[in-house]
Amino acid sequence: MVFSVLDLLCFFLFMILPYSTIAQPYVNISFGSSLTARNDHNSSWQSPSGEFAFGFKQIGKDGFLLAIWFNKIPERTIVWSANGNNLVPQGSQVELTSDGQFMLKDATGKGIWSADSPGTGFAYAAMLDTGNFVLANQDSSTLWQSFDQPTDTILPTQILNQNSNLYARYTATNYSRGRFRFKLQSDGNLGLYTTNFPQHFANFNSAYWSVKTTDIIFQVIFNQSGLIYLASGNGSVLNIISSNAVSIQDFYQRATLEYDGVLRHCFYPKSTSSSAGRWPMAWSTITFLPPNICSSITEDMGGGACGFNSLCRLENEGRPICDCPHGYTFIDPNDVRKGCKQKFVPQSCDQASPEHLFDFQDMQNTTRKLLKKQCVAIKRLDAKVRENDLEFKAEVSAIGRTNHRNLVQLLGFCNEGEHRILVYEFMSNGSLASFLFGESMPNWYQRRQIALGIARGLLYLHEECSSQIVHCDIKPQNILLDDYFTARISDFGLAKLLRLDQTRSMTAIRGTRGYVAPEWFRSLPITVKVDVYSYGILLLEIIFCRKHFEAVADNEDEMILADWAYDCYTQKKLHRLFENDDEEINDINEMEKYVMIAIWCIQEDPSLRPTMKKVTLMLEGTVEVSAPPSSFINSIL
Repeated sequence: MVFSVLDLLCFFLFMILPYSTIAQPYVNISFGSSLTARNDHNSSWQSPSGEFAFGFKQIGKDGFLLAIWFNKIPERTIVWSANGNNLVPQGSQVELTSDGQFMLKDATGKGIWSADSPGTGFAYAAMLDTGNFVLANQDSSTLWQSFDQPTDTILPTQILNQNSNLYARYTATNYSRGRFRFKLQSDGNLGLYTTNFPQHFANFNSAYWSVKTTDIIFQVIFNQSGLIYLASGNGSVLNIISSNAVSIQDFYQRATLEYDGVLRHCFYPKSTSSSAGRWPMAWSTITFLPPNICSSITEDMGGGACGFNSLCRLENEGRPICDCPHGYTFIDPNDVRKGCKQKFVPQSCDQASPEHLFDFQDMQNTTRKLLKKQCVAIKRLDAKVRENDLEFKAEVSAIGRTNHRNLVQLLGFCNEGEHRILVYEFMSNGSLASFLFGESMPNWYQRRQIALGIARGLLYLHEECSSQIVHCDIKPQNILLDDYFTARISDFGLAKLLRLDQTRSMTAIRGTRGYVAPEWFRSLPITVKVDVYSYGILLLEIIFCRKHFEAVADNEDEMILADWAYDCYTQKKLHRLFENDDEEINDINEMEKYVMIAIWCIQEDPSLRPTMKKVTLMLEGTVEVSAPPSSFINSIL
């Protein structure tokens, strides 16, 4: 292996790094010493140089934080805290007790936090000039140190060992644990993750930034020269996270996972004299990761950097600026990363909108005007056929007042005399059937996004309308794709409305052969679970890019997709289904998860099928997918 000059320099810096933290200058904090939270500047212990302080910081009007901060700059930037999730009131106290315990208690004497003691007890404490607060025994051996319990920041000379985490605070002024995590895992993965993603699923694919190395990483080191890098067990440099552009003697430095999810390596001039004088007396950024958090965090990870229904744009130093689209407003103006909500009154789904109703002449005129501005799709039904009249009324009733990105929007309709006309927005990429079963196989990422979009559309129909809508005919021909290949559910001609006080209905068989749930044939009440069943069949088609039934197949047991997929799953032979898809073979574990979700959806017993909300959460990775039961009915052709 050939090292660059910079790599060799890092190696030598690493070799000289270890040294005793207690060997630095310090002032003993002895038995019985304590600090009390109050509104003055005497509630802290300073390092010998006065550059760092340990003590109580008042956070607005909410209470006090036991913290460490840069003490010689006006901002008093906090680098560590003990009780971010539980601020304490005035009069609270931290004390090194006579029996060797170091504890934080509130004003009533209730214990809030304590430093873990190995059993021998602490003899004294010290605030060091490195920013490290240490507790030692009588032999001056360090028993506890803040460097081993980081919050959102690391400092020069600090080391992160395996299984260490940095957690961003929630907002600029809220020091409770936030939405983002920087983790060095035991298997060597180093990455940035959203905290809503389950930790036991964390891998390079779930990180919104990672080093993408397969080496077993031993430590993340922020050395005395201000270089941040990864070191293996033998001391070799594996990856440089941030190189140093300024002198540590003239500048304060820190690396912080900030509340917006960006890891920033920052510096601050120690004085206006010498080489530091040309820099502003403020924190400046050397490097930041990821380069673009707006594009790095996708909906798969919980709504993006700014939450659901939001817009994200990047400014200087990788700072995401959050905004809401037209018609939406922030859920919480004080916390814009919660996402956006509708600022208009939600429309009912149980009746058609009167402003969409035209007579035939108006429809002709309006359609001509629409065609000058945008492409539209026109659906005309024969009013002489009674079934078509019922279908028309059902479709208008179901979709007339819906509003969701994964549903096709009804622009207008006409119900006059023999005219039954529906005008929809035009979907430029046609149906999902054409997309899936064409000559070339779509990539897995597109198919995964389509599956998630359909699930979200069904979740909206089932749980977010004033009346539940059971679509009753979910199949690839009824899923359309817009300019960006976003899935849009269409064709509500067979839809069934359920009132608020109604969860099931008795009705004649509706749907398309192959996608129809078993309960349709058993005179059982119909619920939203019939759509879940149809979605399960559709999901299998999306996964394997083949139709639910193929009369011409190599083997008879491969004709019915649901049966074949289940057999391959139980026999641990899913690779048979991916013989022509190298992308899926390389991600067989992800494929298996999606197959398991599909099998859950097509359970014979409707009560065993998950709701579309749970399906959506499983697809997003928020909920773990357990092994499905072994008994499900053979697919109905």
